[in-house]
Amino acid sequence: MRNTELKRKKKRNRDHTEVRRMLSERFAEQRENVFFETVMEAREELVEDAELYDSWLIHANHNEMPDIDVIRSYFKDAEGMVEIICRDINVIVYPLPADTMEEIHERIDDFLSYMKKNGMNVFIVHSFNMMWMEQFCSMYRSIVSSLQDLRTIFPTRDFYSYQHVCFVTSIRELYESGKFYDECKYLLGNLEHRYPLGEPIKVLSVYFLDEGMDLAGTARRLYLHRNTAKYRLHKISSLIGIDVLDATKSQFLIMALAMGRLWEVGVNASR
Repeated sequence: MRNTELKRKKKRNRDHTEVRRMLSERFAEQRENVFFETVMEAREELVEDAELYDSWLIHANHNEMPDIDVIRSYFKDAEGMVEIICRDINVIVYPLPADTMEEIHERIDDFLSYMKKNGMNVFIVHSFNMMWMEQFCSMYRSIVSSLQDLRTIFPTRDFYSYQHVCFVTSIRELYESGKFYDECKYLLGNLEHRYPLGEPIKVLSVYFLDEGMDLAGTARRLYLHRNTAKYRLHKISSLIGIDVLDATKSQFLIMALAMGRLWEVGVNASR
């Protein structure tokens, strides 16, 4: 008799838990829909004459909410009518009309300079031409889930494109699945073993991940003469049989370097 009563209580508890879970999910879904509907209430006249328009997610480097009043003040003076929405510890600005990507990058640089003058250390993830709410929802979720990996794989950048988000999402999937683990470890380990004094992993990581294959920027970051940096890259190319100055031939190498940064963080965290 007692066992039967215990079973009934367990069943009631399971039922109540399931109901609470369903209600919680529905509430979260409704709240998120309200949020995204608010985001998408951008006025058509803001973008109708523009070739492009951008949406920015602004995130503080130390996971703190940026000063929304400072951000509003900047956009009121610089851009006029834009949508500025807070979500958790992120600030979303949308839409920003522009004629070229160069113009978008100039605006980002100007905004980041303004934030630094006000003592705020933030970075931006931007994505242009998000036409429909479904696209914006998907973009927002993927960006938020990738923020930590963006800072791990590309720690020196002040802003990221949605292509960066897609890249780190793919790297995270490979990292967690264990695919190419042995191949990547072998490639990176072989480089360090055969050319230890040249610090090949550091040189390649700066070249590909930090400087976007900018040779002059790589030399500056490594405190080397440009010709010295170029010589080291050619030396690495001869060791591994891949022309590292050719991005199309270096895709697996770039992937290995990115996963190497995730491994490094994982090792440090476990210690």
